[in-house]
Amino acid sequence: MIAQLTKGEKGIAEYLRTGHSKHSRYTRDEKDERIPLMGSLQAIEDSQNAQLANPKSKQKYNYYHASLSFTREEWEKIEKEGNIQEIIDEYLKLNFPNHSKDEMILYAEAQIPIIQSEPYIPREGKDTKSKRLNAEYEGKEIGRSPHVHLIISFENMKFSRGIKTAGMVYSKDRSQMIASAIKFKSIVQDIVCEKFGLDNPEPLGLSRSELLRQYESFRKAAMVEKGKPRIEQEIDQKHILPLDRNLAETKDIALDEIKNNTKNSVIANEIVKAIDPEVRAQNVQLAETLKSKDVNLFIPTLKAKFGVDIRSNEDGTRIRFETITPKTRKPSTQNRNVLDYCTKQLNLRFDDAVKMLSEIALEQESLSKNLKNTDTIELSVSSDFKLLQGSTKEKPKPQAVFGWKTILTNPQNLENTLKQYSAISMAKFSNGSRNNANISGFTKTLIFDIDNKEAHQDMKISDGIELLKRKGIQGFIYPSSSHLYDGKTEKFRMIVPTTKALQDKDIYKDYMHLVVRNLGLEGKIDTVSDTSSQCYYQPLKKDNVILVDGKTFDNSEILRQASLLKEAKIEQGIENQAFGNIDQIRKGIDATKKFELQHEPIDDERYLTRVSLQSLHDRVPLYDLVRYFEPNATIHQEGKNQIMHTKEGRHLYIQDQNSAYSFKKGEYVTPYTYLQKRMNEAASEIKYQTSNENILKLGIQPQEEKSFNPKNPNEISKFFSRKLSKYWRSITSFNFIGFTKSLNRLMTSWNDHQGKKLVMDHYGLNKFDIFDNSLNVGYWGSIKKSDLLSNGLDQRFNKPEIEIKDEEQTKKYDGIDF
Repeated sequence: MIAQLTKGEKGIAEYLRTGHSKHSRYTRDEKDERIPLMGSLQAIEDSQNAQLANPKSKQKYNYYHASLSFTREEWEKIEKEGNIQEIIDEYLKLNFPNHSKDEMILYAEAQIPIIQSEPYIPREGKDTKSKRLNAEYEGKEIGRSPHVHLIISFENMKFSRGIKTAGMVYSKDRSQMIASAIKFKSIVQDIVCEKFGLDNPEPLGLSRSELLRQYESFRKAAMVEKGKPRIEQEIDQKHILPLDRNLAETKDIALDEIKNNTKNSVIANEIVKAIDPEVRAQNVQLAETLKSKDVNLFIPTLKAKFGVDIRSNEDGTRIRFETITPKTRKPSTQNRNVLDYCTKQLNLRFDDAVKMLSEIALEQESLSKNLKNTDTIELSVSSDFKLLQGSTKEKPKPQAVFGWKTILTNPQNLENTLKQYSAISMAKFSNGSRNNANISGFTKTLIFDIDNKEAHQDMKISDGIELLKRKGIQGFIYPSSSHLYDGKTEKFRMIVPTTKALQDKDIYKDYMHLVVRNLGLEGKIDTVSDTSSQCYYQPLKKDNVILVDGKTFDNSEILRQASLLKEAKIEQGIENQAFGNIDQIRKGIDATKKFELQHEPIDDERYLTRVSLQSLHDRVPLYDLVRYFEPNATIHQEGKNQIMHTKEGRHLYIQDQNSAYSFKKGEYVTPYTYLQKRMNEAASEIKYQTSNENILKLGIQPQEEKSFNPKNPNEISKFFSRKLSKYWRSITSFNFIGFTKSLNRLMTSWNDHQGKKLVMDHYGLNKFDIFDNSLNVGYWGSIKKSDLLSNGLDQRFNKPEIEIKDEEQTKKYDGIDF
C-alpha cells in the first residue's frame, strides 16, 4: 500500500464523479468502477462551497485528500477479508489523533480500474517535478491499480477550530516542517501496512517499538485545544416553522438566520432540511414514490428494527398486521401502505418516516450494485419435482431425485436462479441421482431449514436477518411454502455462501454441528441438516429472496476442527488397538534401539570424546528430555497405562524401556530419536532462517551454525554439557585409543612443545597441561598417563620429564571446547 495525503481548495467532488483531468483522456465511468465506502460526497461539496463563500476565511485550502493505492493482490486480500473499513478507520485515527470521527465531514470511495493502463500525458509545467515525470514516463503506458480516495473537510462538526493532521508540526524553518510531514506520512504508512499485512515499498526500517515511539511524539504534539463547542441541541421543527411559506417570514427564527448563525455548513444544511417548506414539499413527493414500492423491500428491516410482527399482502402493496380495534376492542387484521404504517402505527413523524424509508430503500436497492459479479455462489440444483403418494393440497410431499447438477450464480441473480429450479442441495451428486451413496462432494454453500416445529422454537425471519448482520456475513433468506400456514409460525430457508467447500463426506455431521454452534443456531434449525443428501425446495413466485450483505462466511477454521475430530476418532481406534498389542510395541522398541546402537560412535582420533548411545538410552530419562524441550508435556495414568502428551499428540509411555509409542504416527520414540528430531529441526531453522526455538534449546552458538551437523554425535555431547550437564559425564566417554594415536603421531615426548601445540590445534583445545602422572586435557579434565600407556602410548613417553607443572597450581578449567 502507498498512502499520500495532500490538501485541496476545490473541485474534488467533480473529479471523483467525472474523472476529468488534464493528465487523463478518459472519463471516470470509462476507466473506473466506483464503490462508495463511507460518508457523503454531497456533504464534502457543501462544506467546500461554504468555506469558499465565507468572506472571513483566509485559508488557502479547504480539505485533505488522501489516496490509498493497493496492488491487485492486496485488493483481492482486502475483498476476501472485508476489512477496508477497518483500514480507513485506522488511517484516520493515526492521521487525526486529536479528532473523533464524529467531528469530521468525510467521504471515501474505492475506484477499481476498468482500464488497467493509459498513456502518459506530458506535464506542461517547467517545475522540477514535471521535468522529472516527463523524463521518466514520456512515451510509456502508466499502470493503474485499485485505490481509495478519502476526503476530510477542514470544517469541524463539533468545535470551532478546524480539523488538523498530526503531521503538521509548526516550525520557523519551512524545510523542517516539510521533512516532519514526510516522516509522519512514512510512520503512518509503516504502522498501517504492518497491522493489516500489506506490502510497504518504502519502509523506514525501524523496529516496532521505535516506530510507535516516534508516532507518539507526533500524537502528543497534535493534542491541542479544539475551540468552543458548536450548536449541539436539536431544534424541534414543531416550534419553528409551519409548512406555509408566507408565515415563515413572521417567525422569530427564519431560514436565512439559521444559515448565517450556524457557522458549520453541514450542520446548517441538516437543520434547514428539517424545516424548509421546499424540503417538506420534496418529502411529500418522495413519500408517494415510497408508497409505490413493494413493501417486502422494507419489511425485514422494520421487523428487525422495531420488533414488530408484520407481513406483506398478496400483491406487495400493503403491510398486513394484527391489531385491536379501538372501538370494539376486538382483534382485527389491517392493511396499510408503508408510510401510513410508520406514522400511524410506529408513531414516527412524517419527515422522520420518509427519511428512514428512503435510507432502507437505498440500502436494499444498492446492495446488488455494490456486490461484484465476480462474487459467485455455488449451488447444486434440480428441475425434477414429483409428489409422492399420499400427498394432499394441505400437506404436499414433494420429491426431487434426478437431474441434479452444480451451477454457479451471483448474488444479483440468485432469486431468479432459485425460482428456475425446483430444489437445491448442499451436496453434489456424481450421476445426477440424489442419494447418500452418489455424493461426490459439497458446494461452497450452507443451507438451513428453520421450521419452528418444536414448542421452544420461535425463530423469525427478522431474527435470521439480525443474526447475519451481527456476524457480518453474507446470506439469503426466503420463506418456505408453509410459511405462516397457521397465521403465526414463520418457516424459512437460510442460504450462507462459504469461502471453502467441504471435501470429506466422513466429517459432514461434525462439520454441520460445528457450523450451527458457530452461527448460534443450536436448537433453532430442523435436524434434516444432519442428512448430507437433503434437498430444499424453491421459493414461491410471490416471495422475495432477502439479501443480507456482508463478508463471505470463512469456514476454514471449522473445516479444520471437523478434520481434527475425525483424526481424534481415528486415533482413539488406533489407541484401542495399540493397548491390545503392547507386547508387540515392546518388541518394536527393542528393535529400534538395536538398530540405533549399530551406529554407536567408536574410539578414534577425530574427536577427544564420544557419546555412548547405550548410556543415552540407559541413563537419560525420555520424559526429562521431553520436558526440557516441551515444558507443557505431561504424563498421566489411564487405567494400567501411562499416557504422555506432547506437541505431537498422545504417546504410550513405557517407563521400563525408557521409550514411548506415538499413537498418531505409529512411531517408536527413544531418547536418541527424540533428540535427533530436535536437531534436524534446528538444522532447518538455520538453513531457512525461520524461528530459532530449537537453536536456543540446543545451545548452538552463532559461530557454530554454519558447521552444525545433526548427524555428528558430538553435537549431542555439546547439548548435554551446555543444557543438561547433570547427564553429560554419564553419556560421554574419553577416546583413549584415538588420543593415544594422536600423541604418538604428533609428539616426540612430553617436552615436545611444538607437538603439544599440534595436538591442541587438532582437537581445538584451549588447555593441555602435563603433570607427573596425569594430563589435564581441555574440557574433559584429568586423565591418567597409565590409562594412555595401557591403550598403546609409545614407551618413549615413559621417560622422566624435565618440565612438569605443579598440579596444585593449575586451576580447574570449567569451559568446554569442541
